[in-house]
Amino acid sequence: LFSSIDDKKILTDNELSVVMIDVGQGDSFLIKFPNGKTALVDAGAATKYYDTGERVILPLLDYLGIDKINYGFVSHIDNDHYGGFVSLIEKNRIGKIYKPVIDSSLSKDIKFGKYLKQKNVPFEYYNSQRLNFGNCRIYVLNSIKEAKLFNYSSNDRSGVLKLVYGNTSILFTGDLGIRAEKHLVNDYKDFLDIDVLKIGHHGSKTSTGDDFLYFTSPDYALISVGIQNKFKHPNKEIIYKLQDANVKLLRTDLSGTVILKDDSKNFTIVNWNN
Repeated sequence: LFSSIDDKKILTDNELSVVMIDVGQGDSFLIKFPNGKTALVDAGAATKYYDTGERVILPLLDYLGIDKINYGFVSHIDNDHYGGFVSLIEKNRIGKIYKPVIDSSLSKDIKFGKYLKQKNVPFEYYNSQRLNFGNCRIYVLNSIKEAKLFNYSSNDRSGVLKLVYGNTSILFTGDLGIRAEKHLVNDYKDFLDIDVLKIGHHGSKTSTGDDFLYFTSPDYALISVGIQNKFKHPNKEIIYKLQDANVKLLRTDLSGTVILKDDSKNFTIVNWNN
């Protein structure tokens, strides 16, 4: 990966860059804002056998000359999304964390909250807000009240983030399921319209409902998924659904790392396998 990437092209000043990092069966997206600040949406998994934070993301940050991620967005407390953050925190590479409101029924969520406090990493819960990063904006579409009211599962608590820069918009959905998608459609309707959709739950059939796809109406879809994974993601029905909607699909199992770039005038996609 690193030998094929020209860091100057990825980290061009004064433009938005979004890197879909190939972390296998998991999610991780590196964002470099036009003002130079950085964010990481998820960090892949960490097990006793392999830690994507240590083995993939840290080397990538070093190669790109990124000393610290200013903002870490944990979509939800599933290992293949938040596990890799621990290595980054241990190396003091994360400035602040955003995460779903704590689920007291999940011991790993309680443990992670205590860990953040122990490491003095400031954190906030997702709660229907707008975050400004120079001339970029991230709209957090989650509501603490809604998560508690509907007794959401871990997947449905996933942080839903709409990134907007000029005329370009990208929606990150974590492992969001159809139940929570319906609530988003009811609450936001046309505001869900975007250019690029990060498909929920690695292309599982439990996500990307018809109404949600209709209101998001993306031109491109991103699926972060492991090669020949045991879950058989992405689901063929989801692939056919995207094809029928004329959505161009980019997958890490087929394309590896993918870079989306926008200089406020032109939106381009770089596939490093081509």
